[in-house]
Amino acid sequence: YQRRVRESKQKKILHISALPEDNVSELLEIMQLYLDASDNYVKGKCFNLGNRCLYMARLMSLQIRTPEERIINLPEVEAKKLINRTSSFKEAHTIATAYALNELKEWISPIYHQVVINQNFSFFEDFLRQIPVNPDDLFKELAKLYQVDLNKVGHTQTFKKMLSLYLEDINFRYRLAKELNFDDLISQLDVY
Repeated sequence: YQRRVRESKQKKILHISALPEDNVSELLEIMQLYLDASDNYVKGKCFNLGNRCLYMARLMSLQIRTPEERIINLPEVEAKKLINRTSSFKEAHTIATAYALNELKEWISPIYHQVVINQNFSFFEDFLRQIPVNPDDLFKELAKLYQVDLNKVGHTQTFKKMLSLYLEDINFRYRLAKELNFDDLISQLDVY
């Protein structure tokens, strides 16, 4: 049964070549197949496969709600670009999870783009609530992107604000501010 469901889903997904808005009924059918498969996998104690099907069902749902943009059947590079430009963390997380792009290294660019460039701090707050991360590792990687940002002068104040608001380790904040030559931020910190 499970193999038949999987083959049926794959045929239907690959069949969708027109814009998603033209395929709502097919997308609903695929979503239901994923939900049924998830239920069967969970009943069979195959929780990872059940979760995977659930993630794909959520991706189908997102595609139905966002017909103007292709979300399914993307190559990895295109999926990463889509995550980068998705302003809602919840939607970005749905895409990242379905495409298995949910490691910290995959989130650095979307966070930088949404928070530092677009000043979308709610994206970052939702990220922090959902994804457990080591703040030092996160900010170290964000600082690397900042250093190579061609428009870093335009993004400096936002990056400083991000450091001040979300990096609680004052010693690490001091070291990072020193490395980035943020003298005004250094003078605000009481570190010896």
